[in-house]
Amino acid sequence: MDFIENLQQKLNKLPKWLSKIILALLKFVTFILLWYILTKISIFFLYKPRHYPIHKETFNVCVLKDNKPNWSTLENSRNFPLCQKNYKNVQVGTYYWIDFEKIDNDNNEWQLTTWNDSMGDPFIYRYQINNKQINKVKPLWWSFGGMMIKVSYAFFALLLSAIVWDIVKKIIKKRFKS
Repeated sequence: MDFIENLQQKLNKLPKWLSKIILALLKFVTFILLWYILTKISIFFLYKPRHYPIHKETFNVCVLKDNKPNWSTLENSRNFPLCQKNYKNVQVGTYYWIDFEKIDNDNNEWQLTTWNDSMGDPFIYRYQINNKQINKVKPLWWSFGGMMIKVSYAFFALLLSAIVWDIVKKIIKKRFKS
């Protein structure tokens, strides 16, 4: 509590208008920090991506078409060589983008992320490549909709932050009145 008393003494030495602005900014930054921490905690503990069943007709893998990364369904991928290195933010066609990265070296596990614009929610495909057999892919899972779930967690963390902020404010006021 010495920190708060020292802060109050220093703010009392400043002009009244300046101390109000500093106090308001301090409260705002503290609230934003609380909101950020609660959002990250809720995403870390509560968010688990939903993994959907695999259909060979719709499961996509990264292939090289004309020596450029692109995606193809699992059924059609046998006609093209598979991607074997990382690609970041590669534009495929007019509206589509892909990221392709190696996730696990031991299992030769790769992840293909596809989306159709900068604000779109990506589709994520995770699979293993068998190096012993050419173009042999073992699909693991696919997922989508993760960005909107994280946004909803941030929204509900905002409500929780307001509640926590109000409780802490009442505790501090009660502490200083007695």
